[in-house]
Amino acid sequence: DAGKDFSDKLSQSGFPVFLDFPDNESGKEKVDWNDVLREKKSGLQLMIETAKDTLRNQPVRQTSQCLEL
Repeated sequence: DAGKDFSDKLSQSGFPVFLDFPDNESGKEKVDWNDVLREKKSGLQLMIETAKDTLRNQPVRQTSQCLEL
């Protein structure tokens, strides 16, 4: 609410203000960009760990190459 009050005062003073609030997908009473970034980072870290685990568990293909003369 403090951020909205601040932007309202700036707007009333004649300063152009563009508001960019995060989507409230979780239905929380209050959401800020820090919360959104933490959630995105957490999801991304989980995706990276899952990919690492998947790659670790795959058998290594061994191929041999030779040069014919």
